[in-house]
Amino acid sequence: MSQTVALIPSYCSWDNLERYLPSLLEELRPRGVEVVISDDASPDGTPERIARVFPGVRLLRRDSNGGFGPNCNWAIERIEAERILLLNADVRVLPGFLEPLERALTGDVFAVSAVSVDEAGKVVDGARLALMKRGLFRWRPLDLDALTELHVSAYPVGAHVLIDRARFLELGGFDPLYRPYYWEDVDLGYRAWKRGWRVLIEPASRVEHHHDHSDIERTQGEKHVDGVNVRNRLLFHWANLHEPGWFWGRHLLPVGWKFVTGWLALDLRFYRAFFRALGRVGEVRRSRRRNRAAAKRSDGEVWALLNAELAPHLRRR
Repeated sequence: MSQTVALIPSYCSWDNLERYLPSLLEELRPRGVEVVISDDASPDGTPERIARVFPGVRLLRRDSNGGFGPNCNWAIERIEAERILLLNADVRVLPGFLEPLERALTGDVFAVSAVSVDEAGKVVDGARLALMKRGLFRWRPLDLDALTELHVSAYPVGAHVLIDRARFLELGGFDPLYRPYYWEDVDLGYRAWKRGWRVLIEPASRVEHHHDHSDIERTQGEKHVDGVNVRNRLLFHWANLHEPGWFWGRHLLPVGWKFVTGWLALDLRFYRAFFRALGRVGEVRRSRRRNRAAAKRSDGEVWALLNAELAPHLRRR
């Protein structure tokens, strides 16, 4: 079994793969790391181009489109490796990015993410500190440049992360509840923390994540993407907050108040997302039962662990 295999989920990703895959191959091939692309039934000829231009890359092709999480799950089940390096097609890796991730993925660590930098080398995306605001899981701004050593993170950044494959499968992979995309990595990380594992960020590992080239934004309408994001934010809380004080007091009461008063602000986006989330309530119940049965830490314990280490790095406003 290989120790590390790189996986790139793809949907109409040819432009990004043509631009960023050569640097990845240049970095990984000398280290004997296989690169696998799992194409999610792209209708634009992406898999044919991959096979023609990058014949040394292993190509997996799905017969029907399932979205980011189901595509990754399907591919990881077919890859024999101890560790999965999960990368978006719009990520350019920087020299030496892999070794720090591999060194950190040990003991009780479930996943280790690289940090994303801009072209000048300034850190733009890294560790995540969560808080509850108006009933929803949100992020606190951190002084990312001050994070120079391994740190915990609320969840693994799905665009550039090294994952323990056995533990990924033990968790059941990405929950298809969030299909076709968004919030599945947040859910995965939170479940890993509640299982008793850790999620880390490694500042010594650096990549450039070119969000402006994102396959989702290029192929989906802005309103649709935004609606999916708001819907899945709600689904995350319904599936994962199990302590009554957290689910009812910190989440449902504030969100219920917003439901009652949101019409005053004509917040139609929230109502559309809320009712779309209700359409998956059966799936939510199944995920909630499964997640609660597997948890070894409470919601309060997870949040205390995250805040204890990351709170000192809050960016001053």
